[in-house]
Amino acid sequence: MKQEQISPFQLTCLIGNFIFTGVLISVPQILVEISKQNTWIVILFTYILTTTFFYLICRKPEKLEKLKSLFNIDKRTWIKKVFFSVLSMYLLFIYIRDFRAFTSFIDGILLPDTPIDIIALLTTLTLIYISLTGIEVISRVTVIHFITISIVVISLPFLLLNEIQLTNLLPFGGLHSGAEILKSTYIFFPWMTEAIVIVFLFVFLHPISHLNKAGIIGISCGFFLLFILIFLNITVLGVAITSEATYPNIKLIQQINLTDFLDRLDLVIEVVWIPTMLCKVSLLLFALNRLFNTFRRKDSDFNLVPLALLLSLTIRLFKNNIDGIEYSFFTWPTKGLLLELIIVFLFLILKRGKSDKVKKMSKKYDGIN
Repeated sequence: MKQEQISPFQLTCLIGNFIFTGVLISVPQILVEISKQNTWIVILFTYILTTTFFYLICRKPEKLEKLKSLFNIDKRTWIKKVFFSVLSMYLLFIYIRDFRAFTSFIDGILLPDTPIDIIALLTTLTLIYISLTGIEVISRVTVIHFITISIVVISLPFLLLNEIQLTNLLPFGGLHSGAEILKSTYIFFPWMTEAIVIVFLFVFLHPISHLNKAGIIGISCGFFLLFILIFLNITVLGVAITSEATYPNIKLIQQINLTDFLDRLDLVIEVVWIPTMLCKVSLLLFALNRLFNTFRRKDSDFNLVPLALLLSLTIRLFKNNIDGIEYSFFTWPTKGLLLELIIVFLFLILKRGKSDKVKKMSKKYDGIN
């Protein structure tokens, strides 16, 4: 069977889409509420931290070539078992969080009269269909939709040019601005370092030598689009409205007024965003299924359907939309950061261990000759 492969450009779009689409739902609200008009600094500061974090796990990509057997279903060590367990837990928590956020958004904004269980079931069936097509198809679909939403976001400053008030960015700094920026960064950083999914995707990348470049560009694209939205939220809506709105970006695009008869452009832009979120969650489902197969030592997609249907029940873990949002704001930053640090630590051990093993075998081979 032919090994599935993705190109560096596809990986760039996957990473950019992965860290961008989930954040833009409601995260800007809590960031602006905490750091107010200085929130744009949070984006820049977190970008530096995220790229450094990414470089730490993906430097010297040629060494990762030896790690392509990491997900070999026939060879496992105790350290691999721990790594797979933590990585599975991490991806599972992201899936539950994003699945609940997506269904809550559809239920609250687009289909308020439809029971959320029906929305969850229909969403799950869509995710199953996309995930069963494999990583190559998921990548192609993501490229199309990520480029589309990027064009939309980049065009927003021009569409909202008459609404922008730069005075909303003032005053710069403040007595407690340092503490506020650090607090917002602590909440925001774990969301952005979800680019750690590269630990799983490098197995499919070809050529692997482009790993660092593709990753940095993907992260940069995601941050650039988020910076535009945060900047517009502050300058168009202002701190007061942004910090009180559940979905501030919806309020933002509702300010677009091209003509007297053309309105509700927010619905058009929401339709553009929905496929990008489906691409992200389907990638998570695909990854979870592959990890589940690794535990079972069987390479099969048959278990993806019951796995997805079981995960659809997780919407009941939250009583309402507010519970889901509070979990994302106050629980996930600590939990996500802790799991990310453990994953990076274990991955570096595996990477170093594999490299040392290769060196020993090479020296042994040279000694025989």
